[in-house]
Amino acid sequence: MNNITNSIKEYNICKQHEETRRAEIKAQLKLGFAQINAQKEALLTQMNQEHELKMLFVQNYFNSLNREFDMAFEEMKTTIEIAKENKDMSALIDFMRMRAEISQTHSQFLLECMDKTINQNPSQTISLNPVQGYLK
Repeated sequence: MNNITNSIKEYNICKQHEETRRAEIKAQLKLGFAQINAQKEALLTQMNQEHELKMLFVQNYFNSLNREFDMAFEEMKTTIEIAKENKDMSALIDFMRMRAEISQTHSQFLLECMDKTINQNPSQTISLNPVQGYLK
């Protein structure tokens, strides 16, 4: 009888120990999933902020180009009127060459700025490495 009682006690102790261990594992899994979700949300927020910043840069660049185009158009109209009055197209040709050079220099400068911005913080770029067995 004592052996049976001791065996039942040991069984109940082992059962309780295993149930406790399973509860600990479930709690650790919940914590792990919560951390993964928090990191995912943080990365998504960071990506959205970077996207908004880049879109703001693009919008500012577009607005700058529009202003510059409008100014160049007005300058071109004035130069054409002067060329018509003087019947001398050399000033117009010189003006067009100058505007092309300025535009090319401006574009090169903006491209260099964009390259520097992109290459400035390469550690902040997010790389997505697929988990083996899940994504192919």
